[in-house]
Amino acid sequence: LWLWHAVEESEHKAVAFDVYQDQVNNYWVRTSEMAFTTLEFIGFQTLHYWQLRNAMTDKTDWKSMADGMKWLLGKNGFLRKLGPAYLSYYKRDFHPNQRDSRALRDAGLIKLAAMLKHLDIGITVRRMDFRFKDIPRYWAGNDPYFTHLLNALSATFPEGERFFVHSVRQMQDQITDPLLKRQVSAFIGQEAMHAREHSHYNDYAIQHGIDLGFIETFIQKRLTFIKGKYPAERQLAITCDL
Repeated sequence: LWLWHAVEESEHKAVAFDVYQDQVNNYWVRTSEMAFTTLEFIGFQTLHYWQLRNAMTDKTDWKSMADGMKWLLGKNGFLRKLGPAYLSYYKRDFHPNQRDSRALRDAGLIKLAAMLKHLDIGITVRRMDFRFKDIPRYWAGNDPYFTHLLNALSATFPEGERFFVHSVRQMQDQITDPLLKRQVSAFIGQEAMHAREHSHYNDYAIQHGIDLGFIETFIQKRLTFIKGKYPAERQLAITCDL
């Protein structure tokens, strides 16, 4: 699931940005929303993780937490590696395709080859049907910290992916470039599949007594507020940020 999701995100990583540049092209809106969205995302994800941990009997697994913090913030941690790419977003001439991720995408597709009939080229809507019935409680390397971190993240995806589709659709009828129009249609198809499969993934948590409902409800209310109060250009900027 996560590999498939990452492959398709790499395929359409520039679509929302290209729509934004085509229809809005406001540097200050784009970067100010990135700064605010970053703080909000980190804050809410941290809160949701701790809420999830506090509801679990394994919350005193300090070794798991220490290993997780090292993975995030250590010398070669994920967030440190992400830093240069993140800061590049604030450049005026930034574009997602400045970082070539085709090799990573192709490597991911090779791993997915057993599930696919062929290696697709371009932005391809793949209708997957993952099954999570036999997934163990700590499926991520038998690690409670990492599993709960990804569970908290996955709980945001169904509503989050629907918001991405909503933000792009608001601009869809105004697009005149034929290629971008086709890319937007494929983007919407991929994001719809991501929302569906992560909803199924979240059902796995119920089997193990893990309550993700409070996160899903919070995200739904937050995004409903944004859709009702934010102008379309800022909604699209948030999609670009995320």
